[in-house]
Amino acid sequence: MLAMVKELFVFATLARDQGNRFGEQLMNNCQKSWSVA
Repeated sequence: MLAMVKELFVFATLARDQGNRFGEQLMNNCQKSWSVA
């Protein structure tokens, strides 16, 4: 049971990191678009 919880926690942390990176890339792309326009 504890191992399962730990795996879920690790998965959630990785997913959150991926989401943050995706958000940063999205923001950078938006800023580039605005600076070009």
